[in-house]
Amino acid sequence: MSQGILKIIVRGEMMNDYTIHMIGNAHIDPVWLWRWAEGRDEVLKTYRQAVEFMKEFPDFVFTAGQAATYKWAEESDPQLFEEIKHYVKEGRWNIVNGWWVQPDCNIPSGESFARHGLYGKMYFMEKFGVDVKVGYNVDSFGHNRGLPQILKKSGFDYYVFMRPDPNEKKLESRLFLWESQDKSRVLTARLPVSYGTSGKKEELESKIDLICSQKIEGINEDLCFYGVGDHGGGPSREEIRAIKEYGKSGIKLIFSTPEAFFAAARQNSKKKFKVVRDDLQHHARGCYSVVSWIKKANRDAENLLQATEKFSSAAYLLEILPYPGEKIRGLWQKVLFNQFHDVMCGTSIPEAYDDCRKDYDEVFSAGSGMLDTALKSISQKTDTSGPGQPVIFFNPASWQRKETASVDIEGEGFSVLGPGGKSVAFQKRELGGIKKRLIFSADVPPTGFSVYCVTGQAKRRKKRRVPSVSVSQYSMENRYFFLQLNPRTGCIMHLFDKTNGLSMLLPGREGNEMLVLDDMSDTWSHGVAAYDKVTGKFIMQGKPEIIEQGPIRAKIRIKSVFLNSTLEQEISFYEKMPRIDFEVIVDWHEKHKVLKVGFPFAVESGKTTYDIPGGTITRPNNGEEEPGQAWIDVAGIARSRKNGRMKYGIALVNDCKYGFSIHGSEARMSVLRSPIFAFHDPRKPEPGVEYRYTDQGEHRFRYSLVPHKGVWQKKGIPQTAFEFNNPLIERREPAHEGLLPKEVSFARVAPAGLTTTVFKKAEKGENVILRFTETRGKGGTARVSLPWFKRSFRVRFKPYEIKTLMIDMDQKTPRATECDMLEQAIK
Repeated sequence: MSQGILKIIVRGEMMNDYTIHMIGNAHIDPVWLWRWAEGRDEVLKTYRQAVEFMKEFPDFVFTAGQAATYKWAEESDPQLFEEIKHYVKEGRWNIVNGWWVQPDCNIPSGESFARHGLYGKMYFMEKFGVDVKVGYNVDSFGHNRGLPQILKKSGFDYYVFMRPDPNEKKLESRLFLWESQDKSRVLTARLPVSYGTSGKKEELESKIDLICSQKIEGINEDLCFYGVGDHGGGPSREEIRAIKEYGKSGIKLIFSTPEAFFAAARQNSKKKFKVVRDDLQHHARGCYSVVSWIKKANRDAENLLQATEKFSSAAYLLEILPYPGEKIRGLWQKVLFNQFHDVMCGTSIPEAYDDCRKDYDEVFSAGSGMLDTALKSISQKTDTSGPGQPVIFFNPASWQRKETASVDIEGEGFSVLGPGGKSVAFQKRELGGIKKRLIFSADVPPTGFSVYCVTGQAKRRKKRRVPSVSVSQYSMENRYFFLQLNPRTGCIMHLFDKTNGLSMLLPGREGNEMLVLDDMSDTWSHGVAAYDKVTGKFIMQGKPEIIEQGPIRAKIRIKSVFLNSTLEQEISFYEKMPRIDFEVIVDWHEKHKVLKVGFPFAVESGKTTYDIPGGTITRPNNGEEEPGQAWIDVAGIARSRKNGRMKYGIALVNDCKYGFSIHGSEARMSVLRSPIFAFHDPRKPEPGVEYRYTDQGEHRFRYSLVPHKGVWQKKGIPQTAFEFNNPLIERREPAHEGLLPKEVSFARVAPAGLTTTVFKKAEKGENVILRFTETRGKGGTARVSLPWFKRSFRVRFKPYEIKTLMIDMDQKTPRATECDMLEQAIK
């Protein structure tokens, strides 16, 4: 912030006038209707022009964010970068945002937002000595309620946004305190009008008049953003002169910054700020599901990098590998760049996504390589001695985990031995020739591993068990559920919860319907609140195929078709896992359509809980399209044969989807959308013109139903979703002796309801960072332990809090210090 501006505000010299803080900016989309290389060139042109105006107009102030764009300037034009540094030091070049880019604010995980702050603010502090205080996402298409906590714990005091506009989200005031579930607050401003202008004096003056007509109640300050945006440009000479020459009585224009505006608002407000405890939604609901592949790539990349950090940290603490911090940071920065709102939301041109694929290929290749290196180094130090082929299962979750696992192997006559050498029950699936798949239940400690051995000699079985999982061509059953398929459609016509004695589907309705809906909206779905025009659904072709049957897992395969598209689905029942899994491969060739999977649940429900970054939110079941992440939970009252009316819910968990609609108790998850690429209203498709459509071709995704008595918190749905998205990691290793036993836990966090998202080496120094999230809305004392390293700590936490600890491993008396998301100790 310009110190001169702040001093004037604090002295109160502007109180007699209505002061409008003129924010010179150039909203720059690094990628949108152009590729990143063109975006970089526009950034450099815009920044050069801003520097020239700094020289021409000594009081001109320019505002810009996005660390990635500054890094472009640093690498491509060092002289320009030095000039920017000069004007930052002078207080006239104002850095906002503090993140790597202006991302979509619904789809990235909570940890991704933390990394935006960590790597963005690290960069700005290192290069400019600036601690950015203003969060700033003026063009993002909605903002989840988890952000205030992440912003506050990343050192931000303020937040600026524009979308949704007043027609999309009504607020009592456009200046308010935005509060997250843990009670963190940031002072937040919605722009009164757009961030951009045309560069013309007349338009700027009209914009100022409009702002004056909708003053913020209780303060004599306001914001006006000006400058050509999207494809760069920034303020014009004509606009700068118009501001200097502005002469309307009672209105004072100053070249200023968002931080100066917020400081003035705090200093001069005559009323308490209103508190908003909600998402800031909705704008462009089609963005939750369009260009499906990049959303899946993002989820997979987030999970991969977090797992890589966890086991690389374990290898580092074991002193068998150096921690690859710089490489991991570089991969995170690629992931963060591709979370830019026009990229992650699916609204960029097709060629831009060619560049994205290259980035993700590098992330998956290098990330998997580093993970494999860490796992290999740990495996080589582990005692894998014993008969047969050792198979090590690694668990990235921070709790003990029992899960159905499988091993593909060649030969005949097998047995499976657990870490203690005891025989483990398994079933066998023929894969062709001598290849087999052995399926069994694995038990793996928190953030650790267990060694199993597959021997080529079968042990004598005591007595053949009665299968607890059965399957026929049109039905499946285990101790938890009974499922029956419609032999005509392939959809589920009966689904019974045996534990609670109730039907999970509405009478006469089918579940797991692959519904196709009309959608003539643009890429963003501007003006669309819901997709509700069902035009058809996938219908089964042929008969279901039983592909697995046995005491551990049963699996059935269904093939279906709709017009030009085909779909193959596998449904799984388990012996010891009370959930129903669905794996889908769809070859999609429809246009102006939405594909949704639907379940009409037999639950009297008015609201649904949605997983969002860093928390949850409950929304009404009004059929509108809503953003969510790894799970939603439809809960209310169900009618049980055993218990009469009872509290009951059904969670729908997924591995890569973000759009949902719930009408009454009918839950639908958006799978694919196929509008024209980067096609914006008011344009209309022209006859005879060939367009490229999104989401064409093959897609793979998974989802699961997790029914439960009572509320989702007691069932541990967030932990189930974590497991679903982070399967056990299998690694083969030769048999040998080792220093590590056959079962080891590196990090554990208790009680239930706490999920460790980060276990990594600190960005600076030799300490280790551990971050966990409270997911059930219940405070208490966490027991944090690193069992193998004989370290343990207790720390208090609040409901829904994201807690970060820095663990000093070198102290004679080890200690865990609470720190913020920038890895700085909280004083």
